[in-house]
Amino acid sequence: AIVGFHLAGAAPEKAESAAARAREALGVPLEQQFSWRDEYVAFRVWRRAVESLGVMVFQLAAIDLREARALSVPGEPWPLIAVNGADAPNARVFSLMHELGHAVRRCGGVCDLADESRIEQWCNAFAGALLVPDDALRAAIDDHEETDRWTDAALQRLARRFHVSREVIYRRLVAVRVATRDEYSAWRNRLEDRQARARSGPVSVAQRVLGQTSERFVRLVLAAWHAEKIATNTLSHYLGVKLRHVAEIEARLPAESVS
Repeated sequence: AIVGFHLAGAAPEKAESAAARAREALGVPLEQQFSWRDEYVAFRVWRRAVESLGVMVFQLAAIDLREARALSVPGEPWPLIAVNGADAPNARVFSLMHELGHAVRRCGGVCDLADESRIEQWCNAFAGALLVPDDALRAAIDDHEETDRWTDAALQRLARRFHVSREVIYRRLVAVRVATRDEYSAWRNRLEDRQARARSGPVSVAQRVLGQTSERFVRLVLAAWHAEKIATNTLSHYLGVKLRHVAEIEARLPAESVS
């Protein structure tokens, strides 16, 4: 029976050695990690493995990612970790291991992974080394990938193999000295530019409503309004829009499939 968390280490311990110790305790072999169908399976397995160490793992709901990606509380005998359920599954995996690093160091906090303090850097290094061990990464690298200096396709292949993000892979490539910090920084800047351009386009009221609201709910409300079962002000209240936006909402609704 589990009697509590016993993975804590000495404060000066290097992140890589702590990660190797934690990886062994988690009992998830690389062959199993490589065989997972997708990142959702990866998160479920890693979550169960972390809980088997005597850690309570929760998922946060209705928390903006800008507020927190994860948090941890180093309680005794049961540390607590919570990851943001709104995050992508591979990001939740990294956050989970980042917070496990906090548990190993017996220090908690609320983390957005942008904090560059020494303990946050240690926990990032711990999570990366645990999820993508040095030897396994080197073995997975193709010679042409190193020659081509890490194209997005090469990064994606490695990310799919380890079920982590491309950013985790690139950071690990820097850590094992097969990529440089300058190369990583240039790639990160390009990624941020692409993301900024993708966010820069205007989003119409109709796009916002259909992106945030159940399609079935929208159809039901519109049908009730057309049948004169609800008033126009009720329609506006339910959809959170003014009447002038209704026509575009109806035009943007996808055609109903015939089953």
